[in-house]
Amino acid sequence: TPQVGNRKVALGLAQKSKPRLLVCAPSNAAVDNIILKIMSDGFIDGNGQRYNPSIVRVGVGQSLAVKDVALEQKVDALLESSGNDIPKLEAAIAG
Repeated sequence: TPQVGNRKVALGLAQKSKPRLLVCAPSNAAVDNIILKIMSDGFIDGNGQRYNPSIVRVGVGQSLAVKDVALEQKVDALLESSGNDIPKLEAAIAG
């Protein structure tokens, strides 16, 4: 039936895509520690392959060790790389 075929396609797509996670912790230092652990160890996908996810750290109080993934740093890098080219900036944001 078409429904079974659609389900198989959806499951296949879900297995290929990487999950999105929101990490919260009781302190800025705890968030930074989690980010550092993810940056060093990465994750294992559904096929058993290790990968390092794209990380954006939102909020104040980040340590220097995670400054490269801070939202402000990523925005500055995006603006610098795109110059004043708005379509290029929109494309970079869209992924």
